Amino acid sequence: MTEAGSEPPNMEDLVRRAQQKDEQAFAVLYTTYLHQINMFLHKKMNNDHMARDLAQDTLFKAWRNLASLKEPAAFKSWLYQIANHSFLDLQKRRKKIATVDIASCQENTYHLQVEGPEDGYISKELFYEALDLMKPKHRDCLLLYVHENKSKAEIADMLGIKENSVDKYLSRARQELRSIYALIVEREKDQ
Repeated sequence: MTEAGSEPPNMEDLVRRAQQKDEQAFAVLYTTYLHQINMFLHKKMNNDHMARDLAQDTLFKAWRNLASLKEPAAFKSWLYQIANHSFLDLQKRRKKIATVDIASCQENTYHLQVEGPEDGYISKELFYEALDLMKPKHRDCLLLYVHENKSKAEIADMLGIKENSVDKYLSRARQELRSIYALIVEREKDQ
């Protein structure tokens, strides 16, 4: 916290101090960015518990590797890149876990189904399923632009892409999301 009349701490200065293992400086960075990183990850995975764990893990990795950051002004973008890589690593680990075909689980279970309030959440679940199936760069651009209200320059910086590519990714992301969502809805109707 700042004293009355004093200016808030300069983020670049905090990063430099944290790079020198100043734990108090990093604590300020941690509190400043934890919620933002958590929300970014929550939008990607629709699982608050996992997003919180991954956000904390992201900041732990940042603390551990802070000395490798060459440009303190790029801390926020670097942090989002760590979060994105952590998310992609989690996705890879999840794919390696053996899964059971959902169709085989649903056979002969219709008599066990009862209508309830969860029916209202189906479209939200289908939407998040569609987001999950999108190409990662497309999904990330869309989430940062729509849910995080980031500018195209900020998105380019956070994802390590050219700013003029952001429009292309956003356009493709919208088309991809519509197509995947339509396919999922059709699949649900057929079941």
